[in-house]
Amino acid sequence: MLIRQQNILIFFLVSITVLIISCDRVKDDLGKGYIELTYKLNEPNHEVDPSYQTTIWIEDSEGKYIKSLLVSEYISYGGYSDSLMCLTWNNVADWENEDVENVDAVTMATPDVEENILRIDCVKEKLPPGNYYVFVETHLEEEYNILLRGEVSSEGDDANGSFLISYPGGKMEGAENVLVGVTIKYIDSEIPKS
Repeated sequence: MLIRQQNILIFFLVSITVLIISCDRVKDDLGKGYIELTYKLNEPNHEVDPSYQTTIWIEDSEGKYIKSLLVSEYISYGGYSDSLMCLTWNNVADWENEDVENVDAVTMATPDVEENILRIDCVKEKLPPGNYYVFVETHLEEEYNILLRGEVSSEGDDANGSFLISYPGGKMEGAENVLVGVTIKYIDSEIPKS
C-alpha cells in the first residue's frame, strides 16, 4: 500500500513539473512586446456627416481572423446587424455569436475626432511572434466605409509596418481625409504605464 501511494505521489509530482515546464514554454512562445496602432479621425472636406463608427481587428499572416480589438459601442451592441456599416469587419467577425465577455472587453465609445492610439499587448492577446494584419474600418455614411489594412511583424526588434487603403462600398467624394495619419509598429518592450 505504501509503495502504491509513493508511486501515485511521484506520478503527481512529475505531472505537475511537466505542466509547469509546458506553461513556461507557451509563455516563451508569445511575443513579449506590443503592437502600437496610431490613427487620426478628421472632419471631412465637404457636407459629409460621418458616423465614425470604427472597428479594429487582427488577422494572422494567412488572412485568418483572430479577434476584434476595438468595436464602437453602437456597432457592438446591435449596429452590427446593419450590413453596410463596417461591412468588411461584418463579413469576418461573426459578432452575433461572439463571447459576451470579449464583446464587453473590446467595446468602446466611438473614437474621438483626433489622434487615437491603440496598444495591443502580445502576451495578453496570446499572439506568438509572427506577421499580422491589423485592420481599421471606419463607417462614413450609408454604404461608404474606409478600410486600412496594416501589416506588422512581432518578431525580433522594433519594426514599422505599412498600410493599404480601400473603400468598401465605394469611394466617397470629399471623405478621403477622414481617416489619416495611420501608423503601425511593433515595440519590443512592455506597454508603458500611463
